[in-house]
Amino acid sequence: MPATGAHPPSRQSRPRVRQTHGQPLRPQYVLDHLRRLTADAGLPAIRVHDLRHIAATITINRGVPIAVVSKTLRHSNVATTIDTYGHLTRDAAVTHAVPTIRPCG
Repeated sequence: MPATGAHPPSRQSRPRVRQTHGQPLRPQYVLDHLRRLTADAGLPAIRVHDLRHIAATITINRGVPIAVVSKTLRHSNVATTIDTYGHLTRDAAVTHAVPTIRPCG
């Protein structure tokens, strides 16, 4: 906590996604819209939480540092991110880095 005694912003004071007329989006609207879009696309049901995992997977596989991914996901520490997504960094290493290594000599 800062020396001023100020508290970090609460969930209520953080910016939120808004409708075009300025009202906050209702969570049920977002969920219903996601379900409708996935059904129209012929995809299996996707939970909102699945989108979080998809975003983490894409950013890690694109080479975003794990510390940045951790902060974006608002994990309490990097260890949580590594425990959950660490296998992706190993997969990326095998897929992208290892094939580029050439033997010396």
